[in-house]
Amino acid sequence: MNSLYYAHYEQSTKLILGWYSDDIHGIPTEDGYDLSNVPTPYMEVLLEDWRFAVDNEHNKVDLKNNSTLVYDFKSPEQKAEEAKRVARINSKGLVREATVNHSGYIYQTDEDSLNSMATVIMSLDEGEYTIWRMKDNSEIAVTREDLRAALKLGVSERSRIMEEV
Repeated sequence: MNSLYYAHYEQSTKLILGWYSDDIHGIPTEDGYDLSNVPTPYMEVLLEDWRFAVDNEHNKVDLKNNSTLVYDFKSPEQKAEEAKRVARINSKGLVREATVNHSGYIYQTDEDSLNSMATVIMSLDEGEYTIWRMKDNSEIAVTREDLRAALKLGVSERSRIMEEV
């Protein structure tokens, strides 16, 4: 029997508060599962839909279509303030020009560079290397571990910059 999943949500906003599974949270009975341990309200979700929702960070249920979605719960004022903050960051070029030093090499940490690092990290096996272009346009051999360290530093640096502005 395939497991079913349940999106427990807040009644008024439909914000997903948690995920539950009948085979983990239910109480086995002759007819299936007693779901009295699953908080209400909840919406039943198939395994494939649960995986998609979790992988894509869905945070709201759509009861009309029996689906989940990504929804921005910020108020218009919060959205406007965030847009102003992002515009300040972009106008100063701080995030776009950010760099980090790992093992004496300067890595670019703009969004494209970080995405490229993540892609290469996933494709390299432990101990393998690739050629990477540094901020000064020199090219060096780097391992997956080098890129992982640079990526971690880069994400931290971008977060620091965004918090300061």
